[in-house]
Amino acid sequence: MPLFPDWLVLLKRAEMVYKRPATADCKAKADVSDESLQACIDKLNRDKTAVLTVPVRVFCGDKVVATSEFDWWFRLKSNR
Repeated sequence: MPLFPDWLVLLKRAEMVYKRPATADCKAKADVSDESLQACIDKLNRDKTAVLTVPVRVFCGDKVVATSEFDWWFRLKSNR
């Protein structure tokens, strides 16, 4: 079952900037503010389409080894 059954979701853009080599296992953390998420939802409800930019930091231990941004494009299906 789709997680978002009323939405079409596509990755529109991905960008990665490497800061330093990783020396062990890495973990990533996405940071989306409540305001950004609400603005995306409001635009989606108003215009039936929206883009949400999701910034991500990749950590190796306590050091950031990479940063990235992902632009996710959403569109409500026409039956809503």
